[in-house]
Amino acid sequence: MITRVVPVILFLLLIPLTGCAQDRIHIRLHEGTELEQKGQEQLERILESYKLDKWIFTDSVLIQSFVIPHSHPILTLNTRYVDNDNAQLATFLHEQIHWFAADDTQPTENVIETFRGMYSDVPVRGGEGARDEYSTYLHLLICWLEFDGLRQLIGEQEARAVFEEKTYYKWIYKKVLDEGGRIGDVVKKHGMVIG
Repeated sequence: MITRVVPVILFLLLIPLTGCAQDRIHIRLHEGTELEQKGQEQLERILESYKLDKWIFTDSVLIQSFVIPHSHPILTLNTRYVDNDNAQLATFLHEQIHWFAADDTQPTENVIETFRGMYSDVPVRGGEGARDEYSTYLHLLICWLEFDGLRQLIGEQEARAVFEEKTYYKWIYKKVLDEGGRIGDVVKKHGMVIG
């Protein structure tokens, strides 16, 4: 009996695990440049290094140099951080979380309404806020979830270091760092915590 079971167990151990983030993500390159190839290698390394399954909401990723990262219609990462895995991990999480928020619209709107009551005057553009008032409120949610994900994956100190280096959405990222407990309470109250 044991002689029959051992080969089956060995066979099962040799089967690659399926369903991990790296297997789920389909990466395309915009032009296939050396820099974009380096970006793909970096993302593959990140996907292999971290258990990201709960933060995957779209499986298509485009690597394109010299664009602003964005979530829709296809999640697009640039090559700005090819030498900084933590910053690229944060960007990947950020854009994935946009898909999460877009899929769960009523709770997202409820969070935004609560933030409107908490912060009546928010910055727009200029490096401090997002493109408009609505987007600034939305990004309080997105960036808090981004920080929460980073904190789970690389630890609080490293997550803070990534946020402190941000050169855009500076007011938003500062609020998340300074008032994360307060913002997190709103996110939790409306059932928007990931995982």
